[in-house]
Amino acid sequence: MIARKNVREFDIYTRFGVVECPFSEADCRHLEMQLMGRVELIVISQIVGDADVINLKMAIEAGEINVCDFEEFCHGNGELFDLYNAELASGFLEAFYGKKIAWVHLCESEFVEYDFGLILDFVNGFDCVLIDQEVCACVLRDFYQHGRLG
Repeated sequence: MIARKNVREFDIYTRFGVVECPFSEADCRHLEMQLMGRVELIVISQIVGDADVINLKMAIEAGEINVCDFEEFCHGNGELFDLYNAELASGFLEAFYGKKIAWVHLCESEFVEYDFGLILDFVNGFDCVLIDQEVCACVLRDFYQHGRLG
């Protein structure tokens, strides 16, 4: 675990429709070694629960998801339509939005811009998406082209 105080936190998601993590623990350790301990990557496995049901309902209420799409997903998986089924809600949300597969903890240092560039290369190389937890937004290479983080 990183012991420094100023740490930026990011999430890595698969692209929508992809639910398997495309990189291994060894890939993560290699990047950590390359950045000499200034970054920590933690591969996670999500636990299915009531939060998935709540998030599905919120997305439907916000108009992001059409309830018919969820119903089609249920039937396509041989299941009955059930907005209260956490397994179905989780599977649908992962297929629709992508799946959170890792956390990234990046120490702020004099090398932060270089480190961040390597992290973006890593994430993009596995066709994943990096989400900045601080601003709840996807980090795109185009916005980083001038070497400025934040």
